[in-house]
Amino acid sequence: MWPKMKNKLIIHIPTNNTEERLYAIKVLIKNILGLEYTIEINCGVTDTYICFGGKTICIKDHFFGRYTQPLSYLSAENMPTPKYFSFIFSSEEITPVLYGNDECQINDNNIICGIDIIASAYFMLSRWEEYADKRRDEHDRFVGKYSTAYNHNFLHRPIVNEYAAIIWNMLKHLNFDGKAAENKFECHITHDIDILRSNSRLKSMIGDMVKRHDIKLALSRLLPPYTDTANTYDFLMTQSESIGKQSTFYFMAADYRPEYFLYEGYLHKKKFKRLIAEIKQRQHIIGFHPGYNTCTSQRRWSEQKTNLEKASETKITLCRQHFLQIEIPYTFNILEENHISHDSTLGYPDCEGFRCGTGNEFNVFDFLNRKELNVKERPLIIMDTCIRNQNLTMNETEKIYTHYIDICKKYNTPITILFHNSSFDNYHWKGWRELYTRIITQLK
Repeated sequence: MWPKMKNKLIIHIPTNNTEERLYAIKVLIKNILGLEYTIEINCGVTDTYICFGGKTICIKDHFFGRYTQPLSYLSAENMPTPKYFSFIFSSEEITPVLYGNDECQINDNNIICGIDIIASAYFMLSRWEEYADKRRDEHDRFVGKYSTAYNHNFLHRPIVNEYAAIIWNMLKHLNFDGKAAENKFECHITHDIDILRSNSRLKSMIGDMVKRHDIKLALSRLLPPYTDTANTYDFLMTQSESIGKQSTFYFMAADYRPEYFLYEGYLHKKKFKRLIAEIKQRQHIIGFHPGYNTCTSQRRWSEQKTNLEKASETKITLCRQHFLQIEIPYTFNILEENHISHDSTLGYPDCEGFRCGTGNEFNVFDFLNRKELNVKERPLIIMDTCIRNQNLTMNETEKIYTHYIDICKKYNTPITILFHNSSFDNYHWKGWRELYTRIITQLK
């Protein structure tokens, strides 16, 4: 018999995989729904029970109960094969179910939910999939096309938020009169500074012919006066300021070496010093863009952060890995040890969407050591180069941005977007400056 406290949530969980369960529950119920609760670890239950006022929601366990030894679930063979079901408490017509089924039993005081919301949310948030699946691309990345979400067509949906909404709808059906958080849509506008300024006209023309084998592009540079197409900082800050937002500029800090890939050191440049001063004066944000192949190197990562902090005279607490290279959970421990408060690496380089199943900020989880870290993830939803590489029309491109802005507004989950400072020239990126202005207007 559960205690009858009308507005107090008491959540009973089984005794196995407790840290994993607690983590998923915290993100779903505290972070997203904004509800307080008490946890009871109960040897007498095999499912999760959310109780209040003599009423109970039972969320059936279809995963963790099978793997009672710590970390025994960490295998590719245990990754889900999602199914789609219609579920009465879902806000969507059909719901992707990673673990569980469409069982739903309802009476005046109890609901039994066959969707294993806890294990499904944990799968998306912890990213243990990327540890169990060893496939990597040429830059040693787990990319979107490998993911369960992409291959089962729900990468474009914030399913962790959808699961939280299911819990809320079940609570309301049982007349829970507590109040959920009044989350508001917000946007995080970010820019990776891979190059500080464009090459000279002559150097660009040589690169066009030797590297890009594009004679037409080389000749086109003879016609207009030379302009630094990477010098878009005022434009980017002005656009953010127009909707009352700050831009975050992620700067690199490696010395020039071939292995850092597409980077030439700029911390010593006078232009860098002037730019940092302007960013600070206009109250925008300076972040760190760790170099190529630093995601598994504590020493190189720390050295580069120190170099950027010295050159910018700024305490750095935000980062995003160059090329979105990350090795989970190892890289997160590097960030933890270097006092990073927020990371924004978790978006895919090859396809847009909700890599973590949400746009919400949340603490990352080191599943090998079974503990929550202090580092918060701010998932990257859309990156400019990812969209451009799909060879879409400008109209199709804008529709993608509009879809994600609309879905994030629907679930009041933040959207984090990335536009490089070098993504606005009139050859490779024709029309993108105008597109960017329209996107910023939608984000207002």
